[in-house]
Amino acid sequence: MAVRLTHATGDLIGHHMVRGLLGRGAFGSVYRCVDPTSGELRVIKEMHVAAPADEAAMALEHFRAEAALVATLDHPHLPHGEALTVDGPFTIDAATGAAADEGAEDTLSVRSRHYLVMDALDGVSMEELCEIAGSTERPLAPATVLAWAQQIGGALSYLHARGLVHRDVKPANIIINSAGDRAMLIDLGLTREARVVPGYGTQPISTSGRFGTRGYAPPDPMEQEEPTALSDLHALGMTLLRALTGLDPTRPDELARLRALNLLDSLSDLEPYQAALLLRATRPDPSDRPSSVDAFLDGLRHPPALALNPSWTCWLELRPPSIDAGQLRAGQIRDLTVTIHDKRAGRQPEGEAISEDPCLRILPPALRGTDIVLPLVLRVPPRQEPGHYRTSLMVRTADEEHEVPVTYEVTPRPAGGTPGGCLLMGFGGTK
Repeated sequence: MAVRLTHATGDLIGHHMVRGLLGRGAFGSVYRCVDPTSGELRVIKEMHVAAPADEAAMALEHFRAEAALVATLDHPHLPHGEALTVDGPFTIDAATGAAADEGAEDTLSVRSRHYLVMDALDGVSMEELCEIAGSTERPLAPATVLAWAQQIGGALSYLHARGLVHRDVKPANIIINSAGDRAMLIDLGLTREARVVPGYGTQPISTSGRFGTRGYAPPDPMEQEEPTALSDLHALGMTLLRALTGLDPTRPDELARLRALNLLDSLSDLEPYQAALLLRATRPDPSDRPSSVDAFLDGLRHPPALALNPSWTCWLELRPPSIDAGQLRAGQIRDLTVTIHDKRAGRQPEGEAISEDPCLRILPPALRGTDIVLPLVLRVPPRQEPGHYRTSLMVRTADEEHEVPVTYEVTPRPAGGTPGGCLLMGFGGTK
C-alpha cells in the first residue's frame, strides 16, 4: 500500500515554493512550483511512500528510472529535469500524507522524500481547460485542439522512435501554456520500452481499472497487458475527443455517448477526413487504427489524395471519378451512384467501399454485367452552416485504393444527419 505524501500551497521543496497541486495518482503527486528568487516555474513530482519494504524499493527504482529518462529528453513538448532527494526524517500523518507534529498519533517516519524537478509551462492542464469549457458552455476550438494534437503527437513520435511507450496519455497529463499555443506531455512515470513492463496507464485510482485510466486506455485487456505505440495513439485520440466534445470518457455513460456521436453534426469546423481519422484512432482493434502516430498527424494536416496511384497497373475504373452533388439545403437528401469496373475482361471487382463520413451512406450494391453499381445517399446534417463542403468514398482492393471526392454546396435552411458505413463489394456487410 502507498501513503500519498502531500504538500500544501506555500510549502518549500528544496528552494521551490509550491503554488498548487496539478494532479495526483497512485505513484506520486505533481505540483506547480516557483523559485521565489528567480521566478522560474517548475513542475515537481513527488513519489509516494510505499510499504512493505520490497514494494518501496521497487517504487523507488521506477521513480529513479523516470528521472533518468527525463534527464535525457530533448524535445520541445516533453519535460527535461533532474532528481532531487531531501533527507529527513519527516513525521507524516498516515491518514492525510501531510506533515505532522512529533508525538502526534497515527504517524509514520519518512527517512527521505524523493522528487523529480522538471521544466514547466505557465499554464494549466488540458483537463482543467476541458472542465472550464464544460462549465461555461464554451467548447474548445477544433483548430486549437488539433494544433495541440500535432505537438503532443510529435512528443509521442519522439518517444516511439526510441522504442518507448508513454502508457498514460490523457488530458490531466498535458499542460497548456497561458497563451494557449504550446502543449507539453508530462508524467513519464510509466514510460517504458515496449514489452518490458506490462500494463497501460496508471495503477488504480478512482477512475482507473486494473490496467489504466478508464476511457483512455485501450479497451482490449490483451492490448492493455502488452501496449504498443498504437495504444498511445488510442489514448491520444480519446484525449482529443475529450477536448473537442467536452464528454468525459472516464464516465461510462459519456463514453457511450462519445462513441455514438456524429462529430460532423456537433463540430461544424471539423473536416470530414479529420473526423474520420479521430474515429479510426480510437477503434478497439489496433489494426483498424492509423499505422502510426506520424501517419495520424499527417492525415489530420492534409486531406486524402484524390487517388493513390501504385507503381503497378490499376485495374479498377470508377465512374464518375468525382461527384459534384450541386446545391442542397440543410437536411436535404441526394441520391448518387458510382460504378466500379474491372478493366480485365470478365472480372468482377472484389474489395470494399468505405464511407467514414456519416453524411455519406452506402446502400447495398447491384450487379450490372460484371460491374458493381454502388448507390449512395448524401444527407446534409440539420444544423450544417451554408458553405462549400467535401467528403469522399474510398474503394479498396488488395492491391489498389481509390478515392471518389464528393463536393456539394449547402444553401441556407437546416434539417437532419444519418450514419455512414462500410460495404464489402460483392454483397458484403456494413462495418
